[in-house]
Amino acid sequence: PIAVIQDSENTRTVYSLFDSLTIDLNESHSINVGGRLEVSKNKFGTNVQARRTQNLGTVGNGIVDPFLARSSGLYGGEDDNVKFLPKVGYIFHHGNNHYGVSYTEAYRSGGLSINRSRAVAVNYNPETTRNYELSHKYEVSNFSVATNAFYINWKDQQVSVRLSNDFYDTQIENASKSEAFGGETQAQYFINQMNTVSLSAGYVHTRFVDFKKGGVSYSGKEFPNAPRVTTMLNYRLLIGD
Repeated sequence: PIAVIQDSENTRTVYSLFDSLTIDLNESHSINVGGRLEVSKNKFGTNVQARRTQNLGTVGNGIVDPFLARSSGLYGGEDDNVKFLPKVGYIFHHGNNHYGVSYTEAYRSGGLSINRSRAVAVNYNPETTRNYELSHKYEVSNFSVATNAFYINWKDQQVSVRLSNDFYDTQIENASKSEAFGGETQAQYFINQMNTVSLSAGYVHTRFVDFKKGGVSYSGKEFPNAPRVTTMLNYRLLIGD
């Protein structure tokens, strides 16, 4: 009985200046420093037009029409940010083994989310992560294996939330605090100059540290659709020069 048209337009412009420098202190010790300066300009908007296509009776029309009038209209905004994202690491070399520790930051801008069921627009804020990593790499002429363990501290994570049993009653919200930790390993074997095979596997555990919505607490729960274990087998054939 209701027809809804939603026309959205989002524009994002990003200017970045970034660099990374590795300094070998001696044969055993290296440090890596870097950073990324990012200026982002986001413009987002949507036009929601909802109308009743059937006569729902006096009572029904009286309930639906005011709701549609409130839902219809132009929504939009701008989100301009300047962020500096640092990177610092240390590597210890011992023979064919390389041990490392690093810290980096990452960032994603905010935007506008459309709840298709309620025909409303919802603004969400930027999210940032602080990433800590321990790594080890062993390599010889035709074989290498790399392993790392990581911890990610998430602030204002952008999460798609379903507000009811309605499949379309979803929108993006910010979770106050979240975290993820796990490890990855990848082995690569060079059969010859033309053939390479590699195998990788990863494990990650995710959880919301502080996230409440609609009177429901998601704290302690895992991220939706986040697999704990991932694997990949890859074969590469080089043809020609």
